[in-house]
Amino acid sequence: MIWKFWTSTDPEYAAQQKAMLISLAVGIGLFGLKLSAYLLTGSAAILSDVAESVVHLPAVGIAAYCLWLSQRPPDRKHPYGYERVTYFSAGLEGALIIFAALYIFYESIHRLIAGGEIESITTGNLLIALCGILNGFLGWYLIDTGKKQNSLILVADGKHVLSDSYTSVGIVVGLGLVALTGYSFLDPLIALAIAVNILFAGWHLVREAILGLMEKVDPEVEITIRRILLEAEKQHRCYFHELRIRNTGRTTWMEMHMLFPEDVTIRQAHQQATQVEQSIHQELGRRVVITTHMEPWETHEEEHETFPDHPGHHH
Repeated sequence: MIWKFWTSTDPEYAAQQKAMLISLAVGIGLFGLKLSAYLLTGSAAILSDVAESVVHLPAVGIAAYCLWLSQRPPDRKHPYGYERVTYFSAGLEGALIIFAALYIFYESIHRLIAGGEIESITTGNLLIALCGILNGFLGWYLIDTGKKQNSLILVADGKHVLSDSYTSVGIVVGLGLVALTGYSFLDPLIALAIAVNILFAGWHLVREAILGLMEKVDPEVEITIRRILLEAEKQHRCYFHELRIRNTGRTTWMEMHMLFPEDVTIRQAHQQATQVEQSIHQELGRRVVITTHMEPWETHEEEHETFPDHPGHHH
């Protein structure tokens, strides 16, 4: 089962699997480095970084499963496939990040009240700086691969990793100030600032997942499609309306009505519709499933007046 889970003949899916495995392996290694840095220093700021890594590891595991599930083909019970699970994955990762931020808030306030000394700042800072650099490269790689493969799961994971990298940079700067000034209370204050940053990163992922589940249209995709349709109206004897666009993850689903004059044969209308669909496929450069409903231009309004409650008719 594990072998089947991690093997695929689909080159796009294989690239995503590879990225996910790299994220998991690097994440485990970085968790070890951060935990070592915390045990050396006792820093609340570094503890916040450890907490974020604790959240990241199970999130990657869940994302890997959702990635596998999203590749399953459509079936009778799921005619649009399983791609929408990617939004659940991104939302869950965002929720886990928010949970980590709340824990950091609690621990930082406790440290601010109770106080405490920080030890081995230089060694701890070097370890966290290394983690920040590695996370920066990993985050860039995940986002780049995710955008190329149109994978929300990888993009979400990459954004989480990048936010972790920014956290590490803030810790290095903050602990450097602690070392220079001797003011140990700066450590929990830095952790609080990190918690705010993490909180916003988590909320952004949750919001993106909610918008995806609510089928918010990508404005760039809609602009591109409408431009192609307007160009087609100028080139052919046709008219478009009732355009609907939905995105299930890697696939864009589109439906529209095409109106033709009565003297245009079904064969000619089909050829023109096919040309338009091919243009949309080429422009978007992603998976697009298009359903086109053809209607006669002259009797269109009359037919819709006859059936005013038709669910697909909107003025």
